[in-house]
Amino acid sequence: MIRYLFLSILFLETILFCSCIKEDSTKTSDIVEKWMDKEIIFPSGLEFSLYGKTPVFDTIPKTKYKIVTYIDSVSCSNCTLRLSSWMKFIDNLKTLNLNVPILFIIHPSNIRVMKATLMSENFSYPICLDVRNRFNSINNLPNDISYQTFLLDSLNHVIAIGNPAHNYKIKEFFIDILASGKDKKSENRTNISIQSSIIDLGYFKQIEKDTTIYIKNVGKTKLMIFDVLTSCGCTLVDYGKKPVQPNDSIAIKIKYHADKEGTFNKIINIYCNIKESYIRFNIRGTKM
Repeated sequence: MIRYLFLSILFLETILFCSCIKEDSTKTSDIVEKWMDKEIIFPSGLEFSLYGKTPVFDTIPKTKYKIVTYIDSVSCSNCTLRLSSWMKFIDNLKTLNLNVPILFIIHPSNIRVMKATLMSENFSYPICLDVRNRFNSINNLPNDISYQTFLLDSLNHVIAIGNPAHNYKIKEFFIDILASGKDKKSENRTNISIQSSIIDLGYFKQIEKDTTIYIKNVGKTKLMIFDVLTSCGCTLVDYGKKPVQPNDSIAIKIKYHADKEGTFNKIINIYCNIKESYIRFNIRGTKM
């Protein structure tokens, strides 16, 4: 438990990817210490349904681990929902054979709009529309969205805090805890081969410049890309979502949008199941 407490504080002090949040390390430590090992209370009568319409279950599952996340869509909905990131995280868990229930409890500002959002995003995972906001009220959750997602044990006690849809380090931390009791971490790692970590686009005049790099899986385990983060929005990355079999390669398509002339040097981090956790590429060139 002490290890989880220390790592929760450490990871939550890293840069979060939602611009709505300003982190303070002292505040982080205080909140994490307060919530670690605290029991999360689930009010009776919470109903989980698909798209907020079709009932699925109304009993909190009794499992070794579960994740519960509270989402208040009344404010900053674009920051709080992150449905595509959650779907990617759920796919990661399935690929690793980690059958961990995720309990989405949403306090909607507008039920009709929320249902429409779930449908448009094709978010086919059970959610609870907590119109009366009972879950938040009974647990008195922190106000910051970075502290409203919890990894729980079988007794619903908090063993880790942080939102894996907002922060890759939190995602990796959750996966490591969940996998620790089932598979050794090293057994899920593989090795890769790349031609170069430097992506040189050279000199170009057009606004956009495309290139493709390849990552080869030279290990004995499937290569799985969990996430890709770039140092700025001018760099777009596209790749296949299926695991890469041993001895196969995956094509990573990169598009750089140059909004001004001059030399640039950007960073692309590709997070995957390798020993180092991620591959760092530097993309550079000169827009003429």
